[in-house]
Amino acid sequence: MTPAKPTHEIESWIKQWISTETGTPITDIDTDTNFANFGMSSSQGILFSGDLSDWSGLNLDPSLVWDYPTIELLSAYVESVSKNA
Repeated sequence: MTPAKPTHEIESWIKQWISTETGTPITDIDTDTNFANFGMSSSQGILFSGDLSDWSGLNLDPSLVWDYPTIELLSAYVESVSKNA
């Protein structure tokens, strides 16, 4: 069983991923900004979901960035799933 990850840790990981993949400085990444505003393509969204699944140890759906379109919403969702896993 994978230990639950707190929201702030999930947000930090997501910000780092976005920064690395899109070239957006971490200081420019707000947790309430829609993922599309970072210039993420649909293929990057699927890659992101896979990487987040690997990092979190959870089986996450590739459509997450569309279902939970901000870092804030997605982090809260992943935290709740990890608590119930």
